[in-house]
Amino acid sequence: MPATLSERLLTSSSNARPVRLVQTGQTLEGRVAEWAAANAFKGKAGQLLLVPDEAGRVTEALFGVGEAFDPMSLRGLAPRLPSGDWVLEGVSGPEGELAAV
Repeated sequence: MPATLSERLLTSSSNARPVRLVQTGQTLEGRVAEWAAANAFKGKAGQLLLVPDEAGRVTEALFGVGEAFDPMSLRGLAPRLPSGDWVLEGVSGPEGELAAV
């Protein structure tokens, strides 16, 4: 049976970059935490931060979901991301289906 649209959007290709959903106040680690702090990223709903590697290439994105994840909060995310393949990290089941619509 062919994959549904939402399955395609939630399945990563080998070169897909992750979009990490971050709640307000969620603890980040390492270089990502430093980058987030330097850019005042707090995980507020709708807040987007592109995270570069040491060479300046965007390797992932952080997307703030506020206090609780609402799949519909992602509806305006796609046009804000650089072109290329992206995969939602940590979203599955019914929430994943709604987020991929």
